[in-house]
Amino acid sequence: MRVFLSHATEAKPRVRALTAHFPPHVEVWLDVDELSTGVRLPEHIGHAIEHECDFVIVFVDRQALDSEWVRRESALALRREGDLKRPFDLPFLLPVLLEPLGDQLQRLGDVGERIYFDATDTSDDGTRRAGERLCGELFAIASRLVETLRSSGRRQMLGDFAAELNEFKQAAFLWIGELANPLSVLSSNQAAFDNVCRAVADYNHVADRFIPALNVHRHRISTAWSGYRGLTQDFRDLTEFAENRVYRGALFKLNEVHAMIHQLDAAGGTDPAALKAMEARRDELLDDARTALQSLTRRSTQTVAELEREI
Repeated sequence: MRVFLSHATEAKPRVRALTAHFPPHVEVWLDVDELSTGVRLPEHIGHAIEHECDFVIVFVDRQALDSEWVRRESALALRREGDLKRPFDLPFLLPVLLEPLGDQLQRLGDVGERIYFDATDTSDDGTRRAGERLCGELFAIASRLVETLRSSGRRQMLGDFAAELNEFKQAAFLWIGELANPLSVLSSNQAAFDNVCRAVADYNHVADRFIPALNVHRHRISTAWSGYRGLTQDFRDLTEFAENRVYRGALFKLNEVHAMIHQLDAAGGTDPAALKAMEARRDELLDDARTALQSLTRRSTQTVAELEREI
């Protein structure tokens, strides 16, 4: 964790005393430690706030309220906080009062709207307690941030799976829709046949990405929800259903319909009784494919919702 310390020059000894109680793995960005002779101050400080630090602490005393640098650093921190889009309880900027000036914080802009941390007790014991409490507050925010990021990552996993699944189902339903035309039309009308060819090509393109990715989704979800064996088993069952019952089962059998079309095209048609039997078989295959996809939709909706509830 790296923390930028914004303060007036006069407060530097006090700031050092407070942050001396931070553990070694909390790095502090203090200008006299970080800046080299000849470095352009505005650019260096701006880069530190925007790219190098996890938090900015603004130490407020009378000199800080009058400091153009402190106002500039506060504005940069607030802008960075806006870019991060963190929830209100995960601030990037924390105001710390070195003097009882809470009613004047508005002089630092939007900083005045925040709950401040009181470090006005200048005794050795008060400084120690304030430093320890300030460090504890930083770690509490960091812990909540980690949990938020973990939750966001889990939601992203589910979102990625749901998006890919929906793309797969959409391509499958479009293919089914094109095959629902009469076989006599599909075998004799070039435009209708071309539509079938485009639909199956699109479906294959999507399926060639989605089906291999199911193993990745299974691993990610099982790892992220490792404490919920029932849910992870449900998800594994869902992906196996998608691969075996839907992809390798009902949808694969639609190739029979393509074989019927080619057979009719090669023979120049067939007698009405044979055509009727083919149409009945085609309808049976399409109904089975629709049923499998609808079942996949129900199962995926339920399983994803249950996983979301445990985020």
